[in-house]
Amino acid sequence: KRKMGESSGRSEAKRARTGEGGEPRPVAKGGMKGVLSHCKKTTERFMASPAALAYFNQPVDPVELGIPNYFDIITEPMDLGTVMEKLATEQYDTFEAWAHDMRQVWKNAMYFNPAGNDVHECAKTLQTMFEQQVKQIPRTPGSGSTSAPPGAGLVNPGGGAAGNERKTMELMRKMEVMQRDIETMRTSTTGKAG
Repeated sequence: KRKMGESSGRSEAKRARTGEGGEPRPVAKGGMKGVLSHCKKTTERFMASPAALAYFNQPVDPVELGIPNYFDIITEPMDLGTVMEKLATEQYDTFEAWAHDMRQVWKNAMYFNPAGNDVHECAKTLQTMFEQQVKQIPRTPGSGSTSAPPGAGLVNPGGGAAGNERKTMELMRKMEVMQRDIETMRTSTTGKAG
């Protein structure tokens, strides 16, 4: 028999889950696990894109890239690999926390790199795609003012899913062209230097 204020072993086991630094980490509860499952699938799709493979899947390495002032300018670094790791270790307890980190990837890239730069333009394209797709992720009640109506699922009830898919495919084609242009530039630069 437990006395008042004592916790069950089950609660203690739950509290014992910790992050890398030993600090307790939030655990997705109930309906949030389903929502975060959609977030994981969305993140995986973005990570598979050519632009993400080139620029956004790993943390920026200022030494390797020769940009020593990166952390002076970018105070909240984020990349898709870190987002995926946080999803895998259940560090997100809300849809909004995940969406914030995803947006931070694009925001950082566009802030650090000037308009017209390949990284900036790829981030801009991915941001547009993300904002279209994020509207279609179902949310549990109480997750904020952007909650989708019950049963909304991944399909826009207004019949706009086909339009969104078309826009997404258009953006993906543009990204592929940009990626080919980047590869051509790299090849021609490498050819001249060799």
